[in-house]
Amino acid sequence: MIRGVVFDLDGVLADTEPVYQAMRTEYLSRFGVTLTPEQSRAFTGLRFLTGLEMLRAELPETVFRKIQEGFHPWEIDHAGCLRAAVPEVLDQLRLAGLKTAIASNSTPERIARFLETGHLQGRFDAVCSGADFGRGKPEPDVYLKTAEKLQVKPEHCLVFEDICPGIMAAKNAGMKVCAVYDDYSKDITAEKKTLADYYITDYRQID
Repeated sequence: MIRGVVFDLDGVLADTEPVYQAMRTEYLSRFGVTLTPEQSRAFTGLRFLTGLEMLRAELPETVFRKIQEGFHPWEIDHAGCLRAAVPEVLDQLRLAGLKTAIASNSTPERIARFLETGHLQGRFDAVCSGADFGRGKPEPDVYLKTAEKLQVKPEHCLVFEDICPGIMAAKNAGMKVCAVYDDYSKDITAEKKTLADYYITDYRQID
């Protein structure tokens, strides 16, 4: 029986991945760095600083350090916009007596900024950031910690995710997963459907 519902942030609660990709490209261009299409895809779903490690061997150490040091305050101001029907779904879950949480690779500050701009403060029983752990998704740490905070066993949690590393993280934690459609990851829809237990294109499909 499902007792807790956990949401990723980017691409799930917030329609951010296409915007985030453009902003990431703009930020790196300040330092003369241009990502190849393959590198850009590899960044998807990773914390920026984790993805940045892939470029370390290609960059002078001084440039690498400047990118690292400047990213955190820049990221906080780019929270993304709320996906359609999210408040209504949260209301439905609350009425059904289910606990809700956010589990994201984003920093705590960026999650807090999103909750503020989306007027969602106080709507979740727990919020966990992968930045607080040594390992981000696809490792299960952030989801296991979220279940602990909710005081719900992992097998009684349902997770909404939009990309494969996140789906794998939740499955590795022993949770059920509903994959969510977003334009940015539409090319891997078949893979998402294979990995996840359920699939939706819109939150209004939930009843």
